Amino acid sequence: MFNFIFSIIDIIMNDMPNVFKFPKSLRNNPISYSCIVDFYNAWKNFKGQCIAIDLKETTYIEANIVALLGAMFDDLTGVNYLNSILISKLNSEVETILKKNNFLSYFGYERIEDTYDTTVEYKKIKASRINEFVEYLNANLFTTTKFPSIPPALKRILISSMAEIFVNAGMHSGCEYVYMCGQVFPRDGRLDFSIVNMGKTIKENVDDFINQGSTIYNVTSTNAINWAVKPRSTTKMNESGGFGLSKTIDFITKNKGDLLIISDDGCWELNSEGEVSMQLLTNKFNGTIVNFEINMNDSYNYDII
Repeated sequence: MFNFIFSIIDIIMNDMPNVFKFPKSLRNNPISYSCIVDFYNAWKNFKGQCIAIDLKETTYIEANIVALLGAMFDDLTGVNYLNSILISKLNSEVETILKKNNFLSYFGYERIEDTYDTTVEYKKIKASRINEFVEYLNANLFTTTKFPSIPPALKRILISSMAEIFVNAGMHSGCEYVYMCGQVFPRDGRLDFSIVNMGKTIKENVDDFINQGSTIYNVTSTNAINWAVKPRSTTKMNESGGFGLSKTIDFITKNKGDLLIISDDGCWELNSEGEVSMQLLTNKFNGTIVNFEINMNDSYNYDII
């Protein structure tokens, strides 16, 4: 557990040299994720210090993004950096939603009931506890009120696919925990769910697999992600694999949802029109972010599969 301090005393913030401000809104798009990754890379320059985060101007956060924030805060206050973090003046609406989804409970706040049932609980699970992750999915994501109606067989396929993504996070990145959180946006008819890990990136794993210890090839991070999402693409030696992302992509395409993957400095996105776009970020993220955006107004007849 890291040292996390909350305060609304602005005079303390004004006296601190390491003050960072988040933008007015944080949304599920490459711009917001790139902004957070930039902050993370700036924080990595500090060790054993108190880093102040000014959130008074941040009036809107799409709550599943805290899966990334939780992973970063754990990393920056862990044994490699030993920083502490001071957050100032949470906007009241932002504070309410982060109390409902359990994020602030990790830092001393009392959780409040989500009477509208629109949050998907923030949680970090040890990468070795696959059964706990599957239980989490059944209890928090694949519920009748949150997920579109799909046949039981498809539900089992999706759970299996997400479980493979979870297992790969521990196996390939070497991380201790996997972080997750979601949010339902009723007005927009969508559900966003994020899985985040810190550690070895997709590019690093693909480089190692292709080069087998040499440095002949150095793939770009976007090409590495694009390879990893193809069926049967896996860096496991003498094992089958590679179905986690490809099966999920098949569902997202039929659902007309969106899939966003960030790893290293690469950003890969499949949009609701079935189009893939790739771009490079300014800074590198030491891990992988997978964000699923599910269309809640899904009209596809999955019974024909």
